[in-house]
Order: sequence, then structure tokens, then C-alpha cells
Amino acid sequence: MSSKDYIKKELEDIITLHRSIKLFYEYDKSSKIHSIKILPDNFSELNDDFVEFQYSLIEYFIENYPSESILFVSNESPIEINNPEFTLIGDLYLELNKRLSQLEFNKLLKSLSSNCNFNKKPEKIAGENNYALAA
Repeated sequence: MSSKDYIKKELEDIITLHRSIKLFYEYDKSSKIHSIKILPDNFSELNDDFVEFQYSLIEYFIENYPSESILFVSNESPIEINNPEFTLIGDLYLELNKRLSQLEFNKLLKSLSSNCNFNKKPEKIAGENNYALAA
């Protein structure tokens, strides 16, 4: 099995277990580095099962593909995944993003409405000078 096939199989397996994540994979031929990015960014820090998965994947990879490297990257990492060869998205990741988007929208709406006083009458909003038209 090629290194890419092995990584893809492992990532497909992990996303079926952790359905609230999104994975990006990229391979750099010149450096022979396989890069994997996980979203949300702090998922691997908060999930012991995923940390064990990473460890076993890296350990197996080093033993079986010694001329190549594997790297897990984050948003803070100086290494970026610019052209992923494939992306895997858990079905709960999409639902989580929808909820977060709705929360952010509600927060923005609340912020905007607190800065605007909708209880004022239009003539007060327009200013103190209110002129009536004479016929």
C-alpha cells in the first residue's frame, strides 16, 4: 500500500469515529512531507482518542515509510496547506458550523441593535430641527 493510500484510509476511518471534524491532506513531493490539518483547530488538544490516533499513525508511518515524513499542522503553524489533495468533512462538522454561524450572526445582530436605539421616534433620530411644510 502506498503511503498516500495508507494515510487516506486512516483519515477516512478517524472521520467516521469523530464526525465533528474536517481534515485536509496535502503532499509535498520535493520534501516528501505529508501534511494533515484538523479543524476545529483545538480538536486534537481536547480529544485523547485523537491524540492516540495521531501517535499510532505517526509511529506506523515512520516504521513503514522511512524516506517520507508526516506532519499535523494547525492554524498557528508556519506550514500551511494551500492545495489540499483531498478534504474529508464529518457530517457533524457541517452542523456545528451552521450553529456557530448562527451564533455569530445573532451576536452581531445584538451588537448592532444595542448601538442603535430603535425606540426613538423618527423625528428625534433626524435631529432637533424639525420643519413643517406650509401650504
